[in-house]
Amino acid sequence: MSKDLVQQHRTAWDQEEQDLVDQKPRHTDPPTAGYAKGNVQIRPFIRAHNRELRFHIHKYQVFWKYYSYKLFKMKQQQSDMRKDSPRSPG
Repeated sequence: MSKDLVQQHRTAWDQEEQDLVDQKPRHTDPPTAGYAKGNVQIRPFIRAHNRELRFHIHKYQVFWKYYSYKLFKMKQQQSDMRKDSPRSPG
């Protein structure tokens, strides 16, 4: 009878401990050492993520290059138009 009782207590304690571990937020756990290095499945994800970032950076640079070129051309045309326009007598 006492062995049964001890076993029940151990089971109850184990269950409580497991519940506490499950309740603990995951971000407080330190990452396991070498996870990113050793995990082969994460490498393709990182590479794809970096490729996507480079793509967006390139797209952003192209946009600003085109935008500044158009702005420069527009300013130049306005300047040319001012030179060509007859001045009003003042």
